Amino acid sequence: MKQSTESNVHITGIPETLTKEQAGTQLHCSLQTLDRMIADGKLRAYKIGRRKVLINADDIRLFFAKPSNFRVLD
Repeated sequence: MKQSTESNVHITGIPETLTKEQAGTQLHCSLQTLDRMIADGKLRAYKIGRRKVLINADDIRLFFAKPSNFRVLD
């Protein structure tokens, strides 16, 4: 059998993910703030191996859809 040499294989069902650094950039917040959000259960994160932490991009979108996550500033 011939092996595929394609390096960018798309697997269906795997959600779009961001690293903590990418998520912090998108949310305009520090890594410490992200760590607090994860610890408080406001944002889910997935640890891959010893160091790699990934955050589902849809979870970040849902974070903004929850009324309890924001307040109107006067």
